[in-house]
This record gives sequence, C-alpha cells and structure tokens, in this order.
Amino acid sequence: MEVFEKGTIADTVDLRLVMAPTEEDNVWNHVMSYESRKYGNLAKEYQLVKPDTLPANVFLMDEQNGIYIEEVLLGNTFYSSFSVGNVQLFSSLRNKGDVIEWEVISIGTTSTLSSGTEPDQEGNSTLVESYAPITTQKAVLKRKKE
Repeated sequence: MEVFEKGTIADTVDLRLVMAPTEEDNVWNHVMSYESRKYGNLAKEYQLVKPDTLPANVFLMDEQNGIYIEEVLLGNTFYSSFSVGNVQLFSSLRNKGDVIEWEVISIGTTSTLSSGTEPDQEGNSTLVESYAPITTQKAVLKRKKE
C-alpha cells in the first residue's frame, strides 16, 4: 500500500486482507493486516455483516468495538463514507477478478473553496463547497488461496 500526502508518497506499507465466512449466516471475518517499517505491525479484525433488515446491497462493517460503518455494494465495489473527528473518509474496495483495489481518501470537514453561479432570472444560484483531500492510501491486493 502506498500512502500519499501533499502529492508524494509518504509511506509504503505491506498489506494483507483475509476475508472468510463464519459459522453465522451473512457474517464474514474481515482482517486487514499492515506491516509498516515506519509504524510497526497492526491487524484490524472486523466482521462484514449482511443484516436482513437493510437493502440487499447494504452491509455493515462491525469494528468489534461498538462502531459500525455502512458498506454499500454498487456493481463490483464496496463504498463507504464516514467521519472521525475533523476528517471525512471515503473508501472503496473493488473486485477486479484476480486483484482487489482498495483506496481510502481522507478529506477535511472545513470547505477550502466556495464558488457559485450568478443568480438566474428567478434569483436562483448554485453554491459549491470544495473540500481538498488530505491523504490517500492505495493498494492492489493479489488473490492467494491458502
């Protein structure tokens, strides 16, 4: 995985994703392991849950600590968006056959640029708020059966 800050690679981390079914229906173990020369090793153990009460394409990522994040499956990609403190995160996990592409983009919650259209004949205008990305993490994971 490559971590980009200010347009350059700030860190490179070995990444491993293990997804496996559990004994429960509609629940999968989701373990993401990071091996960083800079920060050490870390494993995040989650469960991907498909509740019957949600639409067919909506899952929950259970962080096993009281935190749940909605994961929406659109086509072959899981998408999620959530905030922690003053940072908004957008994540995608895309199945591309023999590889999985994973990306997380972090964005500040304060607008960095406001712009808009001039009012039309009815006095309506459009205001657009821009939020500049801070960092991105990108990885291409190759399938291995063990």
